[in-house]
Formats: sequence, structure tokens, C-alpha cells
Amino acid sequence: KELTLDDKGPVVQSLGTSAGTRAKPSGNIITAVFDEATGLSADDVFLHVDSSKITATNCRKETNWVCIWNNVNFGSSSKISIESDTTDVLANAVSEAKTVDIFVDNKPPVLRNISIEAVGGLVQAFPGFFKIGDKIAVLANLTE
Repeated sequence: KELTLDDKGPVVQSLGTSAGTRAKPSGNIITAVFDEATGLSADDVFLHVDSSKITATNCRKETNWVCIWNNVNFGSSSKISIESDTTDVLANAVSEAKTVDIFVDNKPPVLRNISIEAVGGLVQAFPGFFKIGDKIAVLANLTE
């Protein structure tokens, strides 16, 4: 049997939320993609959020190794990072730390105006009113 020596740690290829570097104040899902030959265990992969250290919810092999953290909360602005305390299943540490600045969007969009108009139907019941089965057009003006 030929054995291969794995003395290199995982390499973080990407780190962020589903919206990249934007997040809501609470309930975020963070994803990290690793280039790793041997494997990762969720218990050995840590996300640093400001001064907190969070264990991964799960890690799985896809094209590369993907680790996910569920329900991550942020302050007004935050930094997330994967540091040298993250190791593969052979205890090889991450070769290079990865840090990402996160912008926290805590202001809801503002509805400026909305208009709803009947586009058409089979039979008009009353002028200017629409009924069940009619098509409507909704135009909303929002500021985000």
C-alpha cells in the first residue's frame, strides 16, 4: 500500500454570507469554501466573529470542502475570520488566515408609494374595481 503524506493545512478559498459581505443583524448563514485534500470535521473548523469563536454547524465534501455556520449574529459592523485554530482531520492548521469585513444592514426598506391597478379580466364588475380572477399590476416604489 502506498501512503501519501498530507502535511499541508486547508486553504480558505472564500468566506461570506449568501449576500457576499452584507448581512442582517441576526440569523445569518455563513459559508466557507476550503481547498483540502484529507477532510474537515465541523468540530475543528472555527469562525471568529469579532471576539466570539463559533464551531461550524456542518462540513461536507462537494467539489471542495464547504463548511456552514447557522444563526450567526452581528453587531453594527463586524469582521469574520478563519484563523490558525482551524485544522483538518490530521490536525494540520489553516495555512493562511482569511478575514472579511461584514456590512450589517439593520435598516428596513421604506415603502414610498404603491399602486395597484386592474390589468384585465373577463367581465368588469364595477369600473375602477377588480375582482377575483382579474389580473393586476402592482407598482411599488421602495428606498433601500
